[in-house]
Amino acid sequence: MSGTVSKHVTLVSELSRLVSTRNLLQVSEVEQELSVAGENSAMLKQVSQLVQREDIILEDAMRLIMLYSLRFEGLANNGTRQLLNYLRKRGGEREARLAQNIIRFAGQNSRHGQLFEDQNNTTRNITGKLFRGLKGVENVYTQHTPVMKQIIEDCVKGKLKNSAFPHLGQVYEGKVKTVVIFVIGGFTYEEACTVAQLNTSLEVQIVMGGTSVLNSSSFIEQMDHNLSTSQLEA
Repeated sequence: MSGTVSKHVTLVSELSRLVSTRNLLQVSEVEQELSVAGENSAMLKQVSQLVQREDIILEDAMRLIMLYSLRFEGLANNGTRQLLNYLRKRGGEREARLAQNIIRFAGQNSRHGQLFEDQNNTTRNITGKLFRGLKGVENVYTQHTPVMKQIIEDCVKGKLKNSAFPHLGQVYEGKVKTVVIFVIGGFTYEEACTVAQLNTSLEVQIVMGGTSVLNSSSFIEQMDHNLSTSQLEA
């Protein structure tokens, strides 16, 4: 028991050191706001401040720019180019290149469906912002929920769109008891956590698998490899 406690204390101490050294509380809060509710001018100001700080490592700055680029891709006056210049001034030429590639890999023209709420649906956005704090959000660091959650809930309710999720044979119209998910390209820890939560709240068994389990670094490596390979083939 003493050894187990010592191991846990060591792990927690190291995690705490990393969070403090990399200013991850500030970085993560802005990441969450970018993902769920941020407005362009306010987000650009916050991301600009963090990206220019020397105590924010280039990898974290790059990730912020990627999220900003995806979130506000449709706005003609977004500040992505300005943010990339800040990154280059800090010596982050590689990180700036990767941040630019995120639109090629996962932008609106390269994916199906929405990553964020419809920017044009003003009423829905306002309502979401007003009541976001009443939907079981524990703190500012757990605001985001993955798209997979909505897909699973729609599947259980029989509301999946045939255009996005085609089927073979006759459509099953009975009550769904088991859902099997397999993600080509890999799934994230947040998605795995979401599935675990849904398994306790829905009266179905959900099984998830994939080609890999992703964190931000492995996702970016995969993106860079895929884009490089496609360029060679072209």
